Amino acid sequence: MKLHSHEKLPDVVLRVKVNEKLAGLLEQYVAYANTHLGHHFADVKELSAEVLRSFVEEDRGFKAWCKGGGTNPEPVTVAPGLPDEQRRGQREVEQGEGRK
Repeated sequence: MKLHSHEKLPDVVLRVKVNEKLAGLLEQYVAYANTHLGHHFADVKELSAEVLRSFVEEDRGFKAWCKGGGTNPEPVTVAPGLPDEQRRGQREVEQGEGRK
């Protein structure tokens, strides 16, 4: 999986719970990516967002499914003029607990 810097778009908050071991590994990966791979991740949140973007954009099966008329093949967008609280309310997700 290749990680890249991309243009900044309006943020949407996703909440994900992970165990302590994975949280520690993600912290270590930020340091590794910044020192050995030439990235400039500010923190685990920034790294996680890039990993998720890369995963979704590079998944061949997902791309084929979208092109084949899968449900909601177009990316969902959130109106940029909405206040942060309203955007968060629309898209806040907590892993394992569904949509909030």
